[in-house]
Amino acid sequence: MRTMLGVVLGLAVVAGGAFAQDEKKKDEAKKDEVMPVLGLPARADYVAKCKFTEEQCVKVDKIYTDYKDKAAEAQKNVKEGADKKAAGKDLRTLRTEIVAKLKEICSSDEQKTSFDEITAPKKKQK
Repeated sequence: MRTMLGVVLGLAVVAGGAFAQDEKKKDEAKKDEVMPVLGLPARADYVAKCKFTEEQCVKVDKIYTDYKDKAAEAQKNVKEGADKKAAGKDLRTLRTEIVAKLKEICSSDEQKTSFDEITAPKKKQK
């Protein structure tokens, strides 16, 4: 009976350790993923909805990384700047530029259609 209890507890400890390692790997994968800018979709959305390949996702990450600082500065100007209207226009222009670069990654008309659907600016509801 004690042997059986020892075996069960041993298996529970091993399973718990494996689960903890699995969670750690997931957390590390999330850290490596580049955060989207200006309300654009995340990498997972491009994979799920546009069927992007890993190579295309690497290009998405590079664009997001390249524009991260510009996007943050543009958002700061909208929030704190003296001329909010001009800052808003600059922000929209920057978003349009990023979307154009991202669309170049699409390799088929089907991907472009799906891309347009997920990157379209959200309409404000009245």
